[in-house]
Amino acid sequence: MKTVTMLGVLLLALGLAGVIWGVVEMYEDRDTIDLGKDAEIVLDDGDFPPLGIAGAIAAGVGAIFITVGAVGGRRRG
Repeated sequence: MKTVTMLGVLLLALGLAGVIWGVVEMYEDRDTIDLGKDAEIVLDDGDFPPLGIAGAIAAGVGAIFITVGAVGGRRRG
């Protein structure tokens, strides 16, 4: 495997892990008020977790690196 492709796979895997971890952390910070049988109020500050954003960027760059590594192997001659 080429270096660019391996770096892309690593970035993609770490980026997806960051997105998943960021989403899980976001839901742990919620406050819930239970009003009875079928009603509840969820209070959320609405912030996007920085880890999730960084993970999404890393996953996107990783996908680009994988594509460049796959296509860049063909030499014109």
